[in-house]
Amino acid sequence: MTFEKLAFSGLRNQMSTYGHTQEDLGKALGVSKNYICNRLNGNVKWTIDDIKAICKIYNKTFEELFY
Repeated sequence: MTFEKLAFSGLRNQMSTYGHTQEDLGKALGVSKNYICNRLNGNVKWTIDDIKAICKIYNKTFEELFY
């Protein structure tokens, strides 16, 4: 397992729990599926605004989603 997949396993788990695809999360954030994919794979870093919005969507802390 790559570092990125391990580091974002909390977020991936929440997406799975809610039945969200990368496209669904992208729509919730107002971005493309590709935008989400690049961040989940570690190709591009998440912005603070993205992180805050994702935490709000899933009602979780940063630590719960990104560690």
